[in-house]
Amino acid sequence: MIAWSPTCGDVDVDVERSKFVNLLNRTEAGRVIRHLTGHSYHRRHEYLCGNCEHVECRLRGQGIETPEHLISQCVKLEHHRMEIFSGDDMDDPP
Repeated sequence: MIAWSPTCGDVDVDVERSKFVNLLNRTEAGRVIRHLTGHSYHRRHEYLCGNCEHVECRLRGQGIETPEHLISQCVKLEHHRMEIFSGDDMDDPP
């Protein structure tokens, strides 16, 4: 498997934090990378590409649908966050 390079053009890569991606299969790695870079199928990205007329979250219509919103702010996904992160406070990510 090809490891990530610490130099990727203008992008700063945290090599230590990104090592976990090498442990994922191709499908999982693709999903994680798309989500972290913002190039996933959320509404804000689709809006910027001209494929969507609205950026509001499709789950509750509260907030702009971005990866950060879906992971840490969306009220509709709160129960999933509680299950996955065991109640960790996601308002102030590291």
